[in-house]
Amino acid sequence: CALMGTLDDASVHAQASGDEPCCGGGSLVPGAGAGNSGGSPYISSWAVGVPGGGVQAPGGVACTPWRPAAEINIQDGAIDVSTVGVDPDGVRRNLYYRDCGSLRQLVWVRDEDPTTIAAIALSDLQRRVIVAPVPDLSPPTVGYVNVETWLATDDPGVLTVTAAIPGLSVTASATVTSTSWSTGDGADDIVCDGVGVAWTPAADDAPAPCGHTYTTHGAEVYDSDPFTITVTHTWHVTWQASTGESGDLGTITGPTATITYEVREIQTIGVQG
Repeated sequence: CALMGTLDDASVHAQASGDEPCCGGGSLVPGAGAGNSGGSPYISSWAVGVPGGGVQAPGGVACTPWRPAAEINIQDGAIDVSTVGVDPDGVRRNLYYRDCGSLRQLVWVRDEDPTTIAAIALSDLQRRVIVAPVPDLSPPTVGYVNVETWLATDDPGVLTVTAAIPGLSVTASATVTSTSWSTGDGADDIVCDGVGVAWTPAADDAPAPCGHTYTTHGAEVYDSDPFTITVTHTWHVTWQASTGESGDLGTITGPTATITYEVREIQTIGVQG
């Protein structure tokens, strides 16, 4: 494949292998013939896990998507450079390009295993997307001794993050599988399937699919502290690659939400007669 600039296999190999300093992606001017680029541009290697692979686009200019350099049309005066190589550790690398206005950027991209990119997507899910549960109790703010409290959270649905390098993208998808509750009164933790079931008027006084009955009060009106409830989701994560491959990333624990919950006693008054 013909690439613009004064490149040769030796310089490309040295730069891709880290033997010479690399900038944020080599820049080539489309249409510039050999000897007209003012010297060999650097070609960096895509840095997996770094935003944009560490390749900085020129400011104020829109760039095309990354494409295999093998697709570049042969032009008069260009020097032929291999668009495929092998790193010293035996991993194949491919050359990609994009055009940013009048500049052409080149970068070497190693053949990464999809699981490597899936791990990056998983990390992004945990750091940026998965948040603490939003509790949905019934009664919502004040419970009562010997009256069951329904335990549920808002359903966040399926959360996804896509991580990509030129030529490969992987989407990680997370779904809540269970919710763990610590009710604050010394009882054992309660684990609900999924996000639990929120109470609705149609449920009337039916038992909760996942609930807790307090046997002691906890409220300022009794000179006692409200109970501190903590709730945590467990998520199941899978991945799907643009190559058609897929896999399972297992389960992860999300951040914990903490709320206070008053529990009062229902007073009954007998009337004689």
